[in-house]
Amino acid sequence: MPATDLGGRKYGIVVVGASGFTGTLISTYIAANLPTDLKWAITGRSQARLDKLAAKLRQDYPDRVQPELEVVSPDDAKTLGEVIGKAKVCISIVLYHEDGEKVVRACIEQRTDYVDSAAVPNLFKEWIEKYHQQAQENGVALIHSCGVMSAEMDLFAIHGAEQIARKWSAKMGSMTLRAEDQGANVSGGTMRTMLSFAGAGPKAMAAAGDPSFLTPVPYTKPIQAQSGSHKHPILGLLASSSPTADQARALINRTWGLLGGPEGSWGPNFQYNEYERAPSYLGAVGQRFRCYIIVTMLSLVQYPWFKNLLMRSAPESGAGPTEEQRKAMPFAAAAFIEADPAVKENRGKGCLINFSYKDGAYPLSALITSQAAATLLYDRHLSAGIKGGCLTAGVLGPDFVERVKQGGLEIETTMIEN
Repeated sequence: MPATDLGGRKYGIVVVGASGFTGTLISTYIAANLPTDLKWAITGRSQARLDKLAAKLRQDYPDRVQPELEVVSPDDAKTLGEVIGKAKVCISIVLYHEDGEKVVRACIEQRTDYVDSAAVPNLFKEWIEKYHQQAQENGVALIHSCGVMSAEMDLFAIHGAEQIARKWSAKMGSMTLRAEDQGANVSGGTMRTMLSFAGAGPKAMAAAGDPSFLTPVPYTKPIQAQSGSHKHPILGLLASSSPTADQARALINRTWGLLGGPEGSWGPNFQYNEYERAPSYLGAVGQRFRCYIIVTMLSLVQYPWFKNLLMRSAPESGAGPTEEQRKAMPFAAAAFIEADPAVKENRGKGCLINFSYKDGAYPLSALITSQAAATLLYDRHLSAGIKGGCLTAGVLGPDFVERVKQGGLEIETTMIEN
């Protein structure tokens, strides 16, 4: 549906939390890449920080419509609602455990579509229970977890499902993702989000790894994941050392369920497993040890003294890796998606997909989030007849993949047989 059919609102997009670290990257990406006649706004608590960001955008991108500035605190529900009600799509880049729910609620009330990068399964589940039905009834699409290491799985799956269906008229079987080491440099907001998730305790973290944790349709297929290290015939040597692999599965399984579960376009035998590239078998042991240390530290965050200790060493909120640090760690990931092997003719067939982005993971998050908002604004054709609700990037469909590709993500696809 074209943006002009979405109602006579002042703004196409409003970025809430624009002057923070990721919010600044998103605002810069919008200015550099979305249509120059887009009417948009940036919001935050500080007039001075918004003025500084606006001046930089005006200097670097003088040929486009400049964003209007809206000073608002998420605690001011009335003003927040008024600002969000002026826009067709809201991008929320706030501290989700503190202010995220306030933005979600305002978007539902104002019937404004929404995108965030809150890849926290426990928080997502809470919002689903509180707001999914109301968002459905209001026809509001709430696209959650739309950043790196959350939306990228959906991008792989959307693209892979389309390629496999086109080539062999098949549905998907197992999807194996190979992640690359992205380094230890995280933003202050990311660190605080991680600590809020871990602060719920080991039991809550383990519950978030249940394959059915977020699904509207129970996921009953046994998980066939490899532990330790193993050599994949296409992806090479892999280590089961990703601390968030189980939570990533919970997120992508929500997409599988939203699209119809066993009867949907991804099929009854879809399964997601995530690993890290291992340089050697000895290196895989080191990666597993690192993963163990991370998980152990996160389990201790439930104790205030340890959480306070980590917070003292964390970057300030609004701070993050420098441009040099980001570019020193370009983003790369690959996935092999097999055609459903339950059908004899499909066996040995699959799709290898490589993603790469030279500017690094945080700028890629800005790209994905911004293009998700643009998809809602310009190409709002949600999959499986979905009208609204607490959703994932996977329901945005092939239009979203194409926008991300045109926006700068390099996608290389190889169809494999035998």
